[in-house]
Amino acid sequence: QRFSDTLQRLDPVLNRAAAASSKLGHGNNTVIIMVSNQGQSDLLRNFVCAARARALDLSSIVVFATDQATVHLARDELSLLVFDVGHAFGSNMPTQSAAYLGDTTFKVMTMAKVFAAHCVNRL
Repeated sequence: QRFSDTLQRLDPVLNRAAAASSKLGHGNNTVIIMVSNQGQSDLLRNFVCAARARALDLSSIVVFATDQATVHLARDELSLLVFDVGHAFGSNMPTQSAAYLGDTTFKVMTMAKVFAAHCVNRL
């Protein structure tokens, strides 16, 4: 039941992703999916800053942000294509990073990554 509910709540994200897919990359069918929450935002910022310092193309990156702080960071500060998917996972979406491999936060964020890949594969 919960899996199908989440898929239904992701439908609007999928529609926005389909509309925005023409903005990704340079027609090479490459999409880099990143899923992040506030607890992982330092890693996201570090990745983007390091890539820009090396003049790497970031136009194929789409960030699936699971909280508003990460939406703001990815869209407004890092100028990445971002989709807000926090609502699709209900009110228990963590904002902190996982404390250890396999804890509840790790599991929920891993599931968000599976759903993000599913969304992109449906394009």
